[in-house]
Amino acid sequence: MESNVRCMNEKCDQLNSVQASLELEWSEKSRLLDEINRQQDYVGILENRTYKANITSLELLRQLKASEEENEQLKMYIIDLKQKVAVYIPQKDDPVDKILADYINNYQDRQRPKLMFLRESQGVYSYG
Repeated sequence: MESNVRCMNEKCDQLNSVQASLELEWSEKSRLLDEINRQQDYVGILENRTYKANITSLELLRQLKASEEENEQLKMYIIDLKQKVAVYIPQKDDPVDKILADYINNYQDRQRPKLMFLRESQGVYSYG
């Protein structure tokens, strides 16, 4: 009978040891599940941020494309204006220079006066 009691005590000790081990394993499992949940939440936050960043990037690319198109239109407008604007800008206080500028800028064939006029001083010009 004594051996049966001893055997039962050993079995109880083993059972207690296994139970303690299981409690540790359950505790570790619970901790790991909590960590997994935190990591999933973090991944969700990162996915949301990435989505918003992608939306912002697409909007910026759309605006960039629109700006590039506008720049091309403005370049064409500038080229057109350059063909229409004055070829020669006179000195404001020089009446002879104003008359020369009026003649050059209003010449019928704008491509024809290819000689460059350079004002050196009042009434003195270099050309050609």
